[in-house]
Amino acid sequence: MDWLRYGAEHYPNRICINEYTYNDIYRGVVHVARKLEPLQAPRIAILSDNSVTMAIYVLATMVVHKELLLLNVHLKPKEIENQLAQLDVTTVLHSVERREQLPNSISTIVFESLERILSEEADDTFDWTFEDRDIAVIMNTSATTGQFKSVPLRWGQIRAHVQASKEVLGKTEQDNWLMVLPLFHVSGLSILLRSLYNGTAVTILPKYDKAQVLK
Repeated sequence: MDWLRYGAEHYPNRICINEYTYNDIYRGVVHVARKLEPLQAPRIAILSDNSVTMAIYVLATMVVHKELLLLNVHLKPKEIENQLAQLDVTTVLHSVERREQLPNSISTIVFESLERILSEEADDTFDWTFEDRDIAVIMNTSATTGQFKSVPLRWGQIRAHVQASKEVLGKTEQDNWLMVLPLFHVSGLSILLRSLYNGTAVTILPKYDKAQVLK
């Protein structure tokens, strides 16, 4: 996961996410990570629609070595409460728009505005190295056939994916992955992580929009 910090050091002005550079996103991630560092819980959840802010919070949670549960925005409050309880998650980071979906029984932290995140500085004293066996993300299946199943993604699996993607598809500095798939899904998350690994750009859309996709 040192890919973002490497990008900020070696090509700081290259576009990273939407119109923001690698240096912008790196500074934002460090700022949010500093805010999350005091949290004692080893596992944190995020509930949000696609956005640059969500991507920053996802990466910041990883930087502070928390296991990250990505919640499906289509879940009802009771379903969210059940998933949080079964995975012993007591804190949820969320966008303003998704607050009403969260049960009152848990601790919630609303995302800071992107403007504020990118306007403040914070010292980077974090350990950006991760063991292959460490869990990076937990995703719950949709439970269409019954009880949901929790699927952990470990750093070794993520590294294998991003390396294989680069080997098979290649890359150029002009590459720009379009993310219309949800970031809470493995397909959306993979776009973000392999783009950081490649040092290339991502364009995040809040949701599928035909006109924007064609553009």
